[in-house]
Amino acid sequence: MKNKIKLATLMVVGSLALTSAFAAFYPTHSIEREYYAGPNSTQIVGSMFQNCSGRTIQIGQVTPYYDEGKIPCPKSPIEE
Repeated sequence: MKNKIKLATLMVVGSLALTSAFAAFYPTHSIEREYYAGPNSTQIVGSMFQNCSGRTIQIGQVTPYYDEGKIPCPKSPIEE
């Protein structure tokens, strides 16, 4: 009986730790970037989008010249 209680306790503690670890790595914002050819350029050469689950889609070139927009992600049930 004591072994079953210990096992159940370990499973609960382990699942809580694992869930918290995954929640810590999710982004707080979705991000959208448009990359430009140069510092004064209006020519878009690439773009990137990262959603709230962390999935990133990138098209074209990445340059140091970009505009970025951020939208806060909704809180997950884990954080509440």
